[in-house]
Order: sequence, then structure tokens, then C-alpha cells
Amino acid sequence: MATAFVLGLRIGDVPVTFADMLAPGDELVRRVLALRVPRLVVAAVAGAALAAAGVAVQAVIRNPLAEPGLLGVTGGAGVAAVGLLILVPAAPRALLPLVAFAGALAALGLLVAVAYRKGSFDPVRVVLVGIGILAGAQALVYFAALKAGMALAAALTWMSGSTYARSSDDLAWLALPMLAAVLLWLAARPLDLLALGEDLPRSLGLPLNGARMAILSAGALLAGGAAAAVGSVGFVGLVAPHLARRLVGPGHRRLLPAAMLLGAALVVAADSLGRWLLAPKELPSGLIVALVGTPYLIWLLRRSR
Repeated sequence: MATAFVLGLRIGDVPVTFADMLAPGDELVRRVLALRVPRLVVAAVAGAALAAAGVAVQAVIRNPLAEPGLLGVTGGAGVAAVGLLILVPAAPRALLPLVAFAGALAALGLLVAVAYRKGSFDPVRVVLVGIGILAGAQALVYFAALKAGMALAAALTWMSGSTYARSSDDLAWLALPMLAAVLLWLAARPLDLLALGEDLPRSLGLPLNGARMAILSAGALLAGGAAAAVGSVGFVGLVAPHLARRLVGPGHRRLLPAAMLLGAALVVAADSLGRWLLAPKELPSGLIVALVGTPYLIWLLRRSR
């Protein structure tokens, strides 16, 4: 993570040396660092939030191939954000994260209302409902894009997941998700018990429905906060937890921090590559992550039973 952060400070349309980082004497270098440091911090925290969301979703669904997008929360945030960009193109930028976060919470409410039946919170039903919400959200986004004019470029940039022009102000949207990540870490034992099936956790006194609801809500809050801060970035919630599980094992007390560090490093690296590959133009971080995540998912599917 530290290596990715330092390299992210160095590369870009204006190269920065290690000596400049320690003692930035040039005015241009100081301005560049003043822009890059908060941007990379936002990327790191958002990546950590997405990875923690992936850990939460995988624990409830009991499937290492699950990821936060299956909850439909990212889709809800996307519909709200793109709707604002297209319908109210003159809206202030500060309003976009608020609207996206509201859309994420609305998608979570719809998921709970449809998936919770007869006092049961079945993981399979959660996935099916989440996929339906995601598909409906994507259809609404595409329909809005067809009707869009000049606002289409801004909408596509948000949907691609971009850390462009992010500042320390955007960290406010990640404060509550980080609190949810801390609570998930404190709830490592219930997370471990959920992996044991249905009967054994109940016999040990774990209220399954309540635990699943709380953990999914935390995962949705993490994914919604990340979407509000950096847009729609996929695959981090799939790749980072799986890599962490291979490194530190399935115990959530170690898995969650490891996954968050890997998620942070992944988004920071994606941000850095996006600034460097076509400098001075930029590629959205979400596209870079997808270029890494897609072949990894194919490899994972080929190896898993």
C-alpha cells in the first residue's frame, strides 16, 4: 500500500522525484503534490471501503465470488447520480455525492423490502433481488444516456469510476463507511460463524437474520459511501477479499484489514496508472480496475469448483 501511494505521487503528467517529496522547493511541484496527496488518500479510503464491503457480502452469501454490486446498491447510486447529471446539468458538484448516497440507501431499502420474507433473510433471495435491482438500474442508466445531450460525458465518467479532481472534502462521504468497517472488524466472530451454515451458528446463539441484516447493511453503507466519493468502481470488492483470503486465511479478524489494505493499494495503483498511461489525458480508475479484475475473475472461475 505504501509503495503504491509513493509511486502514485511520483508518476503523472508532471513527474515528481523522491527528493521533491522530501523537500518540495519548486512551486509547481508543491502544487502538484497538493493535488495528488488528497486525491490518492480518497482513492485509498474508497478502495478500502469497497474491499470491506466485499468481505461483508461474501460472508453473508457464503460465496467468494460475491461482490458488493450484487446488492444493487451501486446501481441505485448510479441511477441517482446519472439522473442528476442529465436532468439537472447545472447542479453543483457538491450535490452529486449526496444524491448518489441517497440512491444507494434507496436501493438497500428496496432490497430489504423484497428479500425479507416471513421472518427469513435468505442469502439466495438477497442475491436474486440484488441482481434484479442492478439490471433495472443499468437499464435506467442506458435509457437516460440515450436521452442525454452534453451531459452524457459527465455521466459516463461517473459510471466509469473516477478519482479526477477529488480533494479532502470528499473524505467526508467516507467517514461513516469507515466507522462501519470498524464495526465489522469488531464483529469478526459473527462473520466467522456465518461461514458455518445455518444450524451451527443458531446453536451457538447467533441470531442469523439479525446478523445478516446488520452485516449486509454495513456492506451497503461501505459500497454506497465509496460510490458517492469516486463513482462506480467494480471488481475491488471481489478481487481484494479473495487475494487477502489466500494471504491470511479465512479468519475475519485478519481478513478484513488485509482486504482493506489490498483494496486501497488497488485503487491507488489504478488512479496512478490512469494518470500516467495517456498523460496529460486521464483514464478513469474504474476502467483500469476492470482491466485487471476481468481476467482475474476468469482465472478464478477456471480454478474454482
